[in-house]
Amino acid sequence: MAVLAFWHDELFPLLKIGPDLRKAAMVSQSRDGEYLARLLHSLGIRTVRGSNSRNAFRALLEAGRVMRDEKRTLCLSVDGPRGPRHEVKDGAVILAHRTGAPIIPVRLYMERAKKFGSWDRFQLPWPFSRVHAIFGEPYHVKADKLSQEMVADESKKLAERLQNLAPKRLYES
Repeated sequence: MAVLAFWHDELFPLLKIGPDLRKAAMVSQSRDGEYLARLLHSLGIRTVRGSNSRNAFRALLEAGRVMRDEKRTLCLSVDGPRGPRHEVKDGAVILAHRTGAPIIPVRLYMERAKKFGSWDRFQLPWPFSRVHAIFGEPYHVKADKLSQEMVADESKKLAERLQNLAPKRLYES
């Protein structure tokens, strides 16, 4: 049980990471989210519907229940579903604090990808393109009480951890 935290534009390759991992994902209640939820379901990934902009509190409660009761790792795009791009929202920190699960920052670097003109500059890897998954050190939110200041500080730390995850070298000579 953990919270895999990643940027929204790097979401697509995460679907295939850890095929033996019991995953769940928070998915927006938008029309686009419905397509993603169907795809995830077909891949055996449990979904929790909701986002920072719609039913956030209910979605976080449901995600926590799914993590605890079903022993699942939650995949969460921390800047989605509407941005701003690469700005961490509070959900991952609150969820990790409430469940006691560690946060694992994850970055996915695609050697060749189609980049869309959306708010997040969504990336879709080209067929047969290599994707490099870089996992940060798991860490726990170390606070006794949730406060707005604590959540803001922890969200800033998570953003820094994600920004600092970079491949040592994507291409070997």
